[in-house]
Amino acid sequence: MGVPMLCWPYFADQFLNSTYVVDVWKVGLRLEANNDGLVEKEEIRKVIERLVATEEGRIIREEMKKWSSTAKSTVKEGGSSSTNYKLFVNAMMKSRFVRMSACLEKMSSGNCKTKMPHALLIPFPAQGHINPMMQLAWKLVSDGFFITFLNTDVNHQRIIKANKDKDMQNNGDKIRMISVPGGLPPKKVAELHHISLAGFHTSLVSTFAIRYFSPKLVSLGILPSDGIPEDDMVQKYLPSMPPLQSAHLPWFSGGEYLFRHGIRMAKEVAKIEWILFNTIYELEGGVADDLSREMGVFPIGPLISPEFLNGDRKISTTASIWEDNMECLEWLEKQCEQSVIYVAFGSHGILNNQQVEELALGLEAAQRPFLWVVHSDVMNGTIGGLPAGFLDRVDDRGCIVSWAPQLRVLSHPSIACFVTHCGWNSVQESITMGVPMLCWPHFGDQFINSTYVVHVWKVGLPLKLNNDGLIEKEEFRRAIERLVATEEGRAIREEMKKWNSIARNTVKEGGLSSTNYNLFVKAMMK
Repeated sequence: MGVPMLCWPYFADQFLNSTYVVDVWKVGLRLEANNDGLVEKEEIRKVIERLVATEEGRIIREEMKKWSSTAKSTVKEGGSSSTNYKLFVNAMMKSRFVRMSACLEKMSSGNCKTKMPHALLIPFPAQGHINPMMQLAWKLVSDGFFITFLNTDVNHQRIIKANKDKDMQNNGDKIRMISVPGGLPPKKVAELHHISLAGFHTSLVSTFAIRYFSPKLVSLGILPSDGIPEDDMVQKYLPSMPPLQSAHLPWFSGGEYLFRHGIRMAKEVAKIEWILFNTIYELEGGVADDLSREMGVFPIGPLISPEFLNGDRKISTTASIWEDNMECLEWLEKQCEQSVIYVAFGSHGILNNQQVEELALGLEAAQRPFLWVVHSDVMNGTIGGLPAGFLDRVDDRGCIVSWAPQLRVLSHPSIACFVTHCGWNSVQESITMGVPMLCWPHFGDQFINSTYVVHVWKVGLPLKLNNDGLIEKEEFRRAIERLVATEEGRAIREEMKKWNSIARNTVKEGGLSSTNYNLFVKAMMK
């Protein structure tokens, strides 16, 4: 309809949507809350005036015309939405579920080339869940399983496209990639095909545990009934976990809805006999022990391609939904050992223009080589906010790409440290590759992960926000210097060596993750 917006998000993905509206598409303005969390009348009046009666508002309306035209074109014949809709209708007409069911029944009856245990893997439809489950799939294949890997239609096509050189669709003798329209629960699939059901959690045990035990925390008066503390204070919520800021609880940004959803999810998962965690027992043994008294907890991480653990960086069996930029590896080959600052914020990291500028100036001031990943999907194909002349000034020591093969990057000897959003996959990969971290958590469980990295495992440093919620260029420069060029940084690297050794040993024969995995395999074989 082409109407510019004033953005006032409340919870969950609304904050993400607002960021796109204001900072990416530039079709609206943000309403700012005061210190008490209120948007005051004068703020509303001023922002309305900016949007409807100033040059800034005129520019926003011009941008909206462009996006309005895009929205209307996409549902016309040949537009992407029209095409997607027709693909969906065609799929429904062909009775996809019937065909999939018949295929699985044929396999279970022995009408296939070889008889072997068959596992159906269904990841949550997001990059951070798909990739580690694909690592589990390949691991099961190595132990004689045939895998059916089920994705949503959209992710299936993205994986095939992003991995077109790896011919993932034609691994029929090992892994069969199939897809369904989104919405079919795993429990229903298991019951439909009379197969065992196992849970697979891609975060720390601690993240699951605090959700599972939150009803008890409410009954003890440690949490309010809606799960959202009024005051932001440091609190020890579970005896075996480090203290957390109230605002760093994994459901905090999503409000009461996400709090209730987490409780329901944890209760359902607790009923499953085998709950596999892509984590390392030694990293959080106390929490794992506490939760094991309530349900079956089996840490089997790190689920990382064996070639990386064996020192071979040339091959990778990942399932990225974005295509890697391999030129950055050639660039890394030209850099000195432990000299490069690697900067990446995962598949959903979004920075506004002001924060992009501060980060760019901080990297420039550090006077060190850097590899910076800025996803083109997030930045609409361009990088907004870069200071004038920045690319020219850092041309001899900077490499900026839209997506990178992260394990190959982290395992490269030129990497000195990792500036990360502290998504669990990134943290675990960094530990397994022995790279210290600068922690910049954005939302969800990333704050818990960051707390462990900095205060428990002591393998990284925090990046501190100013009063406006920005990390300033000088903070970047100072933190980089502390981590790579001081005695404090040397001590952190020594700690990292210890955890790196633990991470690699736990998946070797006799290690706890290896033992847990073998127990699971034997149980599934019966």
